[in-house]
Amino acid sequence: MAGKLFDENKICFISCVNNDNQYNECLESWNALRVPEGMKVESLVIHDAVSMTDGYQAGMESSDAKYKIYIHQDVWINNKNFLITMVREFQKHPEYGILGVVGSRSLPLNGVWWEGEKIGAIRDRVSGEMSEYLYERNDRECTEAIALDGLILMTQYDVDWRTDIFTKWHFYDVSQCVEFLKRGYKVAVLPQNMPLCTHFAGMNAMKGYDTESQKFLKEYVPFLEEMYAAKS
Repeated sequence: MAGKLFDENKICFISCVNNDNQYNECLESWNALRVPEGMKVESLVIHDAVSMTDGYQAGMESSDAKYKIYIHQDVWINNKNFLITMVREFQKHPEYGILGVVGSRSLPLNGVWWEGEKIGAIRDRVSGEMSEYLYERNDRECTEAIALDGLILMTQYDVDWRTDIFTKWHFYDVSQCVEFLKRGYKVAVLPQNMPLCTHFAGMNAMKGYDTESQKFLKEYVPFLEEMYAAKS
């Protein structure tokens, strides 16, 4: 945001929370992470958000941390060096605007990232049972993507969340990736061999999905078509 001063030695976890017990359990794993030398970590909770974009925008505006981690209240971070890896990749690659752990190298024009060329890894119970989903990945370098899953999104620059468009709990993640792409930044998945995170969400609630999908298509398909045409 123009004129805002950032603390380049600060990392902030930002979460929309409606289940404090679940959040506190996952917070334990975040607090156990190794912190890059000379840096500090804070956690920011947004209660009573009316949408994910609303909550994340409020969190973004409330923190002066250069590095922000937008994370669901039900995500456990498995790797103790997670923060060290994240900061290293951001500092090495100023062109990286937003990072995740799982996403897609391509984004179908319907906006559904998991129907694209999936990359990264995650432990999740989206199917009902906890399973490991291992896609194309690199354990030494980031893998460039177009879209990321919103279970965890990491940024080193502030870009406004589209509160004017997405008013529920879907497409905020893919929208934010495209917003970074529109500004010339790159989107990528962190280096990993095995999953860096475990997601305890279970089956996702799909209420409002179709409505948000139509908003995404109207707003972003022209940009995506132009981007794909330029690459072909």
